Amino acid sequence: METHAHPFPKRIKYNDRKIRIIAIILAAHIITEYGGSSPWLPRLLTLMYYIEFGTTLLITTLLVESIYRVTCFLDLRYPWNESLPQRIFLQFLLGVVMPTVTSYLLAAVYFGVQGYDITDYNYHLYALPFIAVLITLFNAYYYLRYVVAEKAYYKNLQESNHSAMSFSKNGHSKTVAESSQEVLVEAVANSQSKEGSHSKPAAAAQNEITYREVFMVITPLRTIPIRMDDICSFYRVNGVNFLRTYDQKASDAYVITQTLKEVEEQINPSQFFRINRQMIISFNSCVSFRNGKGKTLELIIEPKHADYENKMVDQPFVMVSEDRSQAFRVWVER
Repeated sequence: METHAHPFPKRIKYNDRKIRIIAIILAAHIITEYGGSSPWLPRLLTLMYYIEFGTTLLITTLLVESIYRVTCFLDLRYPWNESLPQRIFLQFLLGVVMPTVTSYLLAAVYFGVQGYDITDYNYHLYALPFIAVLITLFNAYYYLRYVVAEKAYYKNLQESNHSAMSFSKNGHSKTVAESSQEVLVEAVANSQSKEGSHSKPAAAAQNEITYREVFMVITPLRTIPIRMDDICSFYRVNGVNFLRTYDQKASDAYVITQTLKEVEEQINPSQFFRINRQMIISFNSCVSFRNGKGKTLELIIEPKHADYENKMVDQPFVMVSEDRSQAFRVWVER
């Protein structure tokens, strides 16, 4: 499986209740009849079949639901494409070993109620291995569902986000954000007379430009419109681009397929500023800034940016690069 710094939203709704019900009924019947010498059709007319089937159905339901819930829990805490070694171990332990042991213990209780010793029937030799195989197959089913959902997610992102571009470049060699910021810096640096001469073309250019009001995020299960006022930052980590809102933790940030340069072309430069090659921040996320090393600036933002290389620990500040620090000061002094 391809590895990403952060996959699609971790909480996957498998929506497979009907599949689980069918699987439970079929598995209960197969286990009930497994190893038996009598034809199963005549047994349908006996009371003993329904006693055995009913008991097996309850046990199977418990096992299948436990596998489902364990899988959903591990999807959140140990996604396959982020924590593969831990996920394999925990999925095997909690999703295979524990259900198998539980099935044996519950079967032993059933045998005991009937007045039999389960060890006298070699249950662990003929039935338990077969049950373990069924349990393993059910775990494999959820793994395949996860892989398919992930592939569909990135495919939808590539198709939908590129088709959702609100406007084209119209032949400009520079991005809209870069051009607008240069106009702003030039206007402040020039004299009052020059500032007046540039204000009209700048205003006309602003009137011609249509900026995004909503950013569309595509997930495997739904498309989420994000208001630009709700976005605190866009950033890039390990080759993956993210969009984060004010109410999100860094670990829940949305993955987007557009590059930061493409994002710049769609957002209002008075609302957002690219502080370095890896990050675009919103004006409303800025708290304060101070001089850093050289001509850089140390910018404090809220919510704080996370260090993806150090267990998502909050960084005290983000860096405004030297070549953007002067333009940033002008951008802030509005």
